[in-house]
Amino acid sequence: MEQTPVIHSGRQLSDEQNTILLILMGMIIPASDDGLMPAANELQIDRAIVNDDDVVLAAIVTDMEDLAVSAQQQFNCAFTELGVVLQQQLLDQLRSTNADFLKPLATAIAIYSYQHDRVLMALGQAPRSPSPIGNTVPAGDLSLLEPVRRRAPFYRS
Repeated sequence: MEQTPVIHSGRQLSDEQNTILLILMGMIIPASDDGLMPAANELQIDRAIVNDDDVVLAAIVTDMEDLAVSAQQQFNCAFTELGVVLQQQLLDQLRSTNADFLKPLATAIAIYSYQHDRVLMALGQAPRSPSPIGNTVPAGDLSLLEPVRRRAPFYRS
């Protein structure tokens, strides 16, 4: 799967970083066994993640660098050259020593994945915003709010 380099604010992820990013995306949200739900690395959301907030990108790049260094130190090869089992083992090890390891990436993947049309369709949702087709909120019984309105304020002014 050849991807074009990801550019952010005039910077470019290296080929190795781009490959690590795609591997991690597939590990964080893998495809479902039945094939209906795509893996995060199949959605081409990597560009959106990299072009997101600079602070988020910096945290993701730092985590990827930590991963690359750990792979080199422990296995004397690049993370991308490890098999899936060893990649998962290394991730688990880094997560056990740093609870925040890959949290910014996992959050970004979740945000962008669950906005993607293929994911929405796999979840049985129409890939559109909910209100343009005339979805309306039914009128409720507003008298149910009377006890709340009569209650004295309990917050600071």
